[in-house]
Amino acid sequence: VDFFRQASVDFDRQDIPQNRRGFKILLRLSSEDQEDIPKIPNLSAKDISFYDCLTLVCKVVGYKFEIIDGSIVVMPK
Repeated sequence: VDFFRQASVDFDRQDIPQNRRGFKILLRLSSEDQEDIPKIPNLSAKDISFYDCLTLVCKVVGYKFEIIDGSIVVMPK
């Protein structure tokens, strides 16, 4: 995630101020979900986009994500 976060800042449009570049990842959990955050198993992928990576991780742990106002919101299904 750190690699993708930094890459999204580095390759974002130059007309956007540095502190507003890249994307934000938010984990949205209910109070019940906070006690049962799934562990992500070791996954291996090569030459994969961040979108495909996030899709794969969410599929494995039974979560979903939405892109809302430039932020990626990850939540239980």
